[in-house]
Amino acid sequence: MLKYLIDSLSKGKYFLFASITEVLTLFLYNLYIARIFGPAVYGEIKTILAVTGIIITFFDFGFPIHLQRYAAKTKNLSSEISKIFFIKLISSSLYFILTAFYFFFYAAPVNWYIVIIVTICTFLLSYSNIFFYAYFGKNKISLTFKFTFISRITLLLFLIVLLPFNLPVEAILVLLLLSNLVLVLFSLIGLREIETKMLFTIPSITEILSLLRETFPLGLTTIFTFLYGRIDIVILSIMMNYVLVAQYNVPYSLYKLSGMIFSTFLIPAFNSFTKYQDNKSKNIRIFFITSLIILITSTIIAAFIIVMGGYGLQMLYGNRYSLAATISPYFSVAVIGLGMNSLTGSFLNATGNYKITMYTTMAGLIFNITGNIILIAKIGIMGAVYTAVFTEVIVFLLQLIFIIKTNYDVIWKKTSIY
Repeated sequence: MLKYLIDSLSKGKYFLFASITEVLTLFLYNLYIARIFGPAVYGEIKTILAVTGIIITFFDFGFPIHLQRYAAKTKNLSSEISKIFFIKLISSSLYFILTAFYFFFYAAPVNWYIVIIVTICTFLLSYSNIFFYAYFGKNKISLTFKFTFISRITLLLFLIVLLPFNLPVEAILVLLLLSNLVLVLFSLIGLREIETKMLFTIPSITEILSLLRETFPLGLTTIFTFLYGRIDIVILSIMMNYVLVAQYNVPYSLYKLSGMIFSTFLIPAFNSFTKYQDNKSKNIRIFFITSLIILITSTIIAAFIIVMGGYGLQMLYGNRYSLAATISPYFSVAVIGLGMNSLTGSFLNATGNYKITMYTTMAGLIFNITGNIILIAKIGIMGAVYTAVFTEVIVFLLQLIFIIKTNYDVIWKKTSIY
């Protein structure tokens, strides 16, 4: 296990560095907005981010995970990544139309300047996400660290320089937009490092339909996963208000950010699951060792949230976020569930069991929506907290049951990774 842990850290160290950079800079960025502009504005921004994130996910089509698997098995990505780029570009108009439609007809009153800026931010991030997964598949994770570091440190430096000028929130959000744009441009230029280039050709209808058919289950899985991870914020904004969204989002973001730490181990594990797809014994051995690492890591994070989460949040965010500090410890169980179902989901996707991931995340989504609507109406913000915790655990258990059922014959056999 120790050898595998060291190997995983070696392969995933640059993702860890990138995650630390991303977490620290965006944490400080969000902390600034939350403290300076207050819960109402912060809650409004987080609601807009949740809505745009949900809508853009419908045009994800499962491309990032597909591209990671494709990159892990294929040398030249130029044709595949060019087709994906073209489909994303064509579908982007629908994303902007649907976002405008939602905020015009269904949402509570919003600042339209914020809506426009955040909508573009989310759009840009979806492109960099595709390129990053290509780098993951090629084990060029160092590039993701380099590009993340450049874009996010630039954001932080500009924020520090502009602090004395008391800029409006719209100007602060433009800094994030520019940071995301830098991230996309560097990610695009960096394709040459994996011997890939954009062909800028128009694929045939047959090629487009063939690709979409292949990635359809992955696309639905991504939609269901993102929905049950963000729909609670949207429901809170509709049933309650932006202030409560802000209170909920502060500890919620803390537990969601732990997913970046888990990815340090999950990205190399995903590539191994793909590589040894036909060797069930080796894959199960890797799965159980990785699960032990994730369990230990998530337990440490959960313990930290219980002991220091509430106190730390109130100290950082101030007395206006005292409710956020109160509900923070409840998310500790969700951290463990998130870590474990991220592993089971990665295993299922890497071994081609897209439909199982799709069905289990769909079950999680149904439970999440139902639980939020019922419990928020009865007990308010705590209803969203309880639903988030149980959703993560339910998805994990459903996926684990399938993995055990289909690999029972090799689970108890002695296997070796190397």
